[in-house]
Amino acid sequence: MHVAKDGEKEEITPKKLGYYLFNSDESGDREYKLLLTQGDKEGFVALVKDQPPPKDMPQHIRVNYEFFRTHIETWGNDLEGLYQALERLLAVVIILKQGQDNPQLIFESLNSTGLDLSQTDLIRNFLLMDLETKEQTRLYEKYWYPMEQRFDHENSAQFDRFMRDYLTLKSKSKHIPNIERVYLDFKIYAHERRNDGDSTEQILTDIARYAGYFVNLAREEEPNPAILSAITDLNQFKVEVAYPFLLEAYGDYNTGQLSASDYVAVIRLIESYVFRRFICGIPTNALNKIFPTLSKELNKSDYLKSLQLALMRKESNQRFPRNAEFHPALLERDIYSSGSRCKYLLARIERYKNKEQFNLDSTTIEHIMPQDPSNDWQKELGPSWKAVYERYLHTIGNLALTFYNSEMGNKSFIEKRNGDKGFTASGLWLNRDLRELDHWNETEILKRANRLADVAIQVWAQPDIPPDLIDNPDKKRRRTKPSSSNDGRQPVAKAAASASVGSNDTSHSLDEDLTGTRPISFSYGDYRVSELKKWNVLYQRVCGWLLDKDAATFNALPKSEMFLRKGVNRYFSDAQGRLYKPVSIGEIYVDINWSVSDTLRIIKKLLAEFGLDVNLFKIYLL
Repeated sequence: MHVAKDGEKEEITPKKLGYYLFNSDESGDREYKLLLTQGDKEGFVALVKDQPPPKDMPQHIRVNYEFFRTHIETWGNDLEGLYQALERLLAVVIILKQGQDNPQLIFESLNSTGLDLSQTDLIRNFLLMDLETKEQTRLYEKYWYPMEQRFDHENSAQFDRFMRDYLTLKSKSKHIPNIERVYLDFKIYAHERRNDGDSTEQILTDIARYAGYFVNLAREEEPNPAILSAITDLNQFKVEVAYPFLLEAYGDYNTGQLSASDYVAVIRLIESYVFRRFICGIPTNALNKIFPTLSKELNKSDYLKSLQLALMRKESNQRFPRNAEFHPALLERDIYSSGSRCKYLLARIERYKNKEQFNLDSTTIEHIMPQDPSNDWQKELGPSWKAVYERYLHTIGNLALTFYNSEMGNKSFIEKRNGDKGFTASGLWLNRDLRELDHWNETEILKRANRLADVAIQVWAQPDIPPDLIDNPDKKRRRTKPSSSNDGRQPVAKAAASASVGSNDTSHSLDEDLTGTRPISFSYGDYRVSELKKWNVLYQRVCGWLLDKDAATFNALPKSEMFLRKGVNRYFSDAQGRLYKPVSIGEIYVDINWSVSDTLRIIKKLLAEFGLDVNLFKIYLL
């Protein structure tokens, strides 16, 4: 082939074209004009040398190659045009002066103007760039490349997430770095390690160790079957904030400080804690403060029991919901709308109760009372069918697992029960109680919901800890006890009245003067929440209950005219800074800094806002 160059014809040979790919006078890695990272290198070399590709050819290398090959083919026989296009490419070479120029700073500056690298790419270069080439290669191949292989190219974001969790675990402050600032936080951490005398290899050794733990858990590659089963269930909730704690506990398991069975129990306890909070509608933002520092509350010589105590002693929006709160909440919670968590719930109950283990992957959720009830179904449900439908459609009592969802549809209950692939023919434990029924209505839905909730409190168990241990001794010492001398903060007559306000068996209304007392629980009809102990805790639990009943009305409280005074809402706000003592509940902030009488008055107004009967709301005292 000949092309015109400076008015003359120039012959283009394969050797000259090879100049774009190879350094003909070099060998080894220096033979190539361009080399990719270790994971991509073998595939790239095979392509440029026209050799058979490796079996594990990276997908992105193949895709990129096909992109260029397809576009080059569009040039057809116009090789001259292609060559001239290549001639217009410019290569920029930056020459650094040793001892004067900082390659990492220049790299960061160049990177800020182009395609962003991952946080872990920046960390890798920061750790290795100042080293001699041989040492760079040794440390990269021994530590960093194996980590890249385990996370693989498609999971660079997960590698970044690991580094964030690692830094949270290792930092003295237990601060959770912003995912976009992991590299900046790592530089501070690395400087601290180096000031303490640690080498780059020691830092890499520690990172690689915890990366192995992380991959076993987050990517579910754990070799121990019991641990794998537990972490797979927990991962359904995507509680990434728990991972710094789980990684530390895994390290303790790996060094023998924690047995495998106890580590499984740790994961299952975290699962129960997170799941119960989800069912009870407790906001998840409190978890950001709980898990990073949780290990500081443990006595590692009594690992599991101290973790149980630490979680059971949490209060307010950090609390571990007790059975008295969890059981009734599960009866009426819209489970179906929670997506994959609905199947997780039903599958966990099924696996817990059924000795004959089925592969539940191909099962789907079946609404026993269908989502689009026919006239026959409306008759089956009775005169109040619409209220039953709206209240229970997506609740646990009306949901089942089936391998044949599409074949059930809107069929009658008897047809769903007796069909060839119906409930009677099902081997699933979840469906056994349906075989004996002739009707499906509100009564049967509630009976089944209660049976499943009874199992649920065993699956997601509450730790069996005596109340006197849960009641922290330090808190007992801090309590002030009424004395005959009276400290002046409460009138003597009021103190005497409070002493006669009854025990926890006696209910009290919102109209009573309960100043100087301490609550233990509240109820509304059949719904009851216990173990409160403080009025601001009771108030927060009432707000959580109302949020669960009607999230739209609750989240609109900052704009409610009922709580506006001269255009200002001092009770609820969309912004944290507008309140004296704000707590985040749902999508808004709630001020909890109120006297007892104010708290009762606000609750009355809330019940009115939600259209609830104030007379059904009862308070029980210690």
